[in-house]
Amino acid sequence: MLSLSIRDKDYSQWVNTLVERYHQRVIRASIKVNTEQLIYNFLLGRDIVEMHVEERWGYGVITQLSNDLKREMPTIEGLSATNLRYCRRFYLLYSQLVAIRPQIGGKFTEDMNFAIRPQIEGELSASEMPPYAGALFSVPWGHLSVFPNMNWRNSIRRKLRGLYRPSKR
Repeated sequence: MLSLSIRDKDYSQWVNTLVERYHQRVIRASIKVNTEQLIYNFLLGRDIVEMHVEERWGYGVITQLSNDLKREMPTIEGLSATNLRYCRRFYLLYSQLVAIRPQIGGKFTEDMNFAIRPQIEGELSASEMPPYAGALFSVPWGHLSVFPNMNWRNSIRRKLRGLYRPSKR
C-alpha cells in the first residue's frame, strides 16, 4: 500500500482541526446521552410515584421491577432496585422545578390563538422545559442520586435558578 508523507504546515493544521472537531462532537454526544438518561430516570421516578406502585403491588415491587427490567434490557446498567429508588427520590425532589408554568406578568386573553397541548404519552422534552430545569438534566446522575437528604432541595433550586437569572447590578 502506498503511503504519502505530507509535511505541509496547512495539512498538519487541518488534521489537528479534524481531530479536535471529532473530540468535540464526541463530548457533545455524551452530554446528550446523559441528558436523555436523566430524563428517563426522572420519568421512571414519576411513574413510580404517580402509579403508587408500592401501595398497589407491595414494597417488593421495586426489586421485582429491577429484575424484570434487567431481564428485558440485559446490557443496560443502572437498573438496580437502589437506583430505581433514587429515580423515585429524584422525581420527588425536582418535580416542581421541572413543572412548566406561565411566565409571571404574562396575560392570557380570549383573543389569543393558542392551545395548551399535553405532550405525547406524557413524555418530557428537554426543549419544552424551563431553562433552569435544563440545567438540572445536565448534571451527572451520580451527583443527583447521592444527595444525602432533602434539605438540599432549596439550596440546589436557588443555584440552578441563579444560572439563568441575570444578576442585578
